[in-house]
Amino acid sequence: MHLNEISSAPFRGPVRGEGIGLESIWHCVGKAMGWRDIDVHKKKSGEPFLVLHGGAEALAKERAMKSAWISLSHTEHHAVAMVVIEA
Repeated sequence: MHLNEISSAPFRGPVRGEGIGLESIWHCVGKAMGWRDIDVHKKKSGEPFLVLHGGAEALAKERAMKSAWISLSHTEHHAVAMVVIEA
């Protein structure tokens, strides 16, 4: 099963896609994870990836989540993220 969540929002000032990515995964799992239990990191290539720990990691195991992918993009005023979770 794949769950997709797209989150897009206008912002004033500089924007980073990581915050929108956190919101996207939060919506994917029904807002049951804490913000501080999800991190967005980047590989040397710039590709983002998710790191779950604490309550988020426990919830992922409980819900049999196998994999999660994240895609981020942003400009000075807008950010968009898509999270796909495989369970």
